[in-house]
Parts: sequence; C-alpha cells; structure tokens
Amino acid sequence: MRLAIGLGIVLLAATTLAQDGVFVDKRNNMSVKNWTSFVIHRVSDSLVEFKGEGKPLQAEWAGQRIELRTNSLSGSASVQAEGLLTLISADLQGAVWARQKLPSAQGASAVQSVEVEAGSATYLAQSFTWTLKSAVALRQSDPAAGVSFSAKGNSGSAALAAPNAAKPPRFGMTQFELKGGVTFQWTRKEVKEGQAQTSTLKGSTDHLVFENAKGTLTLRGNVSLDGDSPALLGAVSAGVATLTLDAEGNVTKIEFEGSPGKTVLKPPPGTETRVAATALLLGFGVALGTAARGGRTP
Repeated sequence: MRLAIGLGIVLLAATTLAQDGVFVDKRNNMSVKNWTSFVIHRVSDSLVEFKGEGKPLQAEWAGQRIELRTNSLSGSASVQAEGLLTLISADLQGAVWARQKLPSAQGASAVQSVEVEAGSATYLAQSFTWTLKSAVALRQSDPAAGVSFSAKGNSGSAALAAPNAAKPPRFGMTQFELKGGVTFQWTRKEVKEGQAQTSTLKGSTDHLVFENAKGTLTLRGNVSLDGDSPALLGAVSAGVATLTLDAEGNVTKIEFEGSPGKTVLKPPPGTETRVAATALLLGFGVALGTAARGGRTP
C-alpha cells in the first residue's frame, strides 16, 4: 500500500489521512477508499491531480452527490475554500460502477438515482457527462415518481441533470445514447382508482438516443418492442421507432417505420382478437387503429 502527496498539497493543509487506505479532504467532500496506491499532486493554487488503484477503489464527492468504484482512477479536482476538493474530471478503467443522486421528479424532498456500469469510462463534471465503453449498463430509478428505466449496450454516453436541479429532466438525464446490441426496459408504477398498477415497455435495437429537449426516445435498426404499456399493447418489429414522452416520462405516442414492419396486437384479457399487420410506414393510432378486429374498420 502506497500514498504519495505532493509538497504543495501538504503546505495547503487541505487533506487528512484518516487511516491506511483512506484519503479524505479537509472538508470531507472528496474521499478515496480501499486503494492499494494513491497519488495526489498540487498543480496550482486552484488545481490538484490524483491517481489511484484498488480492487476496487472507492471514491465519493459528497457535494456533487457522486460515488464510484473502479480498479483504476485518475483525474483532477479544483481547490475551494478551506481545502474542499471538487471533481473536475475523472478517467476510470476496469469494473466501472458509478451513481449520482438527483432530486426526484416529484420534488427536491425525494431522491432519484442514475447508475452507470462499463469496462471503462470518463466523466466531465462541467457538463455532468459520462462517456462509456465496453459492456455498458445504464439504470435510472425514481421511486417517488414510480418510474424506472434500464438499458444495456456495447458503448454509450449520458448527460446527467445537475445534482441541485430545481426541475430535473425525464430519467434524470438531458441526453443519453447507447450503441450496439441495445436492450432496454421502462417500468411505470402508479395507483388508479385505488389499485396499484404496473406497466412495462421493453425492447431491443442497434442504436438508442434519448433527447429530453425534444421529449423523444428514438430507436434505429432492428427495432423490437413489446410490453403492456398503454401506448403499445402489442409487439412490434420495425426499422425505426420514435417514442414521444410527456413531462413525467410516460410514453404517449409511438411512431414506426418498417421495410416492412410487423405488428401483433395484444387485446385486453377475455377477448380472442389477435391481428398481424405489415406496413411500410406504421403510425400509432393510424395503422394500428384501422387493423383492429380481424382487419375490419369501425
């Protein structure tokens, strides 16, 4: 086990060592634990650089509500008043896991979280952006709002909301993208007429992009969708699918493009209607509506 601290940081008296394998800044904001080696270097009056290894190493920036685990960590932090160290950037290699806590969509009194996993990752604090490579997983959970989202892919990126955002965006992220062998599931839990109800929407695609500003989730290439979401109630395969979301992240409309696409409707329990349809352009509420009940129009 090895610790090295640059001369500048010692003179600053900004950090303390609580015990072997634990580094904590003087304001208890930045902490690095479970390391086998750790180096921190004072670059200037306002900047430090750090590097550590562990199996895995654990780190946290309490004020930014970020915690992580990885085999190797390097990055930089700004030096604030009284020795508080604030994360600027980080490079993570090996068995990456990180979580950021954010205000719930239901208000700041509740909390939602966004987690990422990858073989390697980089993080830029100014834009709250993760760039992820190798066996990527992305998970969001907002228990107070009854919404959760999870996805996996070969690579991706995610821009998270600010940890002190007054009104966080859908899924706690302003944008995310996953590429290669993407699978995902969206779950909504709510109470209607005194009864707890759960609806799901799951699928797979080659490329998935979420844009909060547009309120859309776009799937491109080998699209497959299934589930009991009120916006779907069927199984669809297509070339492209665009999901429109309301302010709370509920799916309100789905538009499909296929060459051709295929749809299998799933009617309510107790009926025996089952219809398969193909279309070059399948729009939710148009082709689905006219294909119902054995092909008869209303």
